[in-house]
Amino acid sequence: SSMHGIFQGNNDNESLMHVSTSHASFFMQGQCDQSVSEPGKEGYYENCTDANNNVFTGGVVRPTKTNYQLYRGSADLAFILKPLYEFHHRDVTLIGVYFANSGAGAWVEFPSKKLGANGTYESIGCDWANATNPVSDTLQPILSNEERRGCHPRGDLVPPREYNPLERGWCRTQALNPERSHNDGPYLDSFSDYGMVMTFGRAIYDRITKEFVACSRVDVKVARLTEIIN
Repeated sequence: SSMHGIFQGNNDNESLMHVSTSHASFFMQGQCDQSVSEPGKEGYYENCTDANNNVFTGGVVRPTKTNYQLYRGSADLAFILKPLYEFHHRDVTLIGVYFANSGAGAWVEFPSKKLGANGTYESIGCDWANATNPVSDTLQPILSNEERRGCHPRGDLVPPREYNPLERGWCRTQALNPERSHNDGPYLDSFSDYGMVMTFGRAIYDRITKEFVACSRVDVKVARLTEIIN
């Protein structure tokens, strides 16, 4: 389905396979294409059913009560991400917002892209989120015990369709230090052909509730940064 013209989302029986610089895409863990039955093919996930793509529940891998609200809100974010990307498209490979989503992670990115079935990343776990919320006076942790338990353990090799941004170092750095912007890298982008990239971004905390909402990310090709410097 297309929301607000430039947002590519998924209904309860619809998966996100659209690739276009005219759309942003929303992703959640376990999202898959039921028509793909061959391991290694784009869209493949073992035992994929309608339930994997149910945005109301957050799917079957890591369901949450917050997923649908984030899905709806991502449609409005698409209007911001699209012009930002187009203005900087020579330098930037993607722009995205990566939600905590009750510990499960979910994200909206521009431009829209397919998630492959190959490759892995090493989870850093979510023990870091037991730290005291840096913008609150309540002394509560950044994520609750239940939310932290939903992350892949530290050291686990995680496939693309179970990606959780909370398990990545760049997001951890942002969440623990929200007072400023951060850069991370250069590193090899595991899930694209862009090669070495630098990531720039800053954490997003709710100004009223003080809850950790998301990390933000702008990826820039290292080759392009070298051109600019030279």
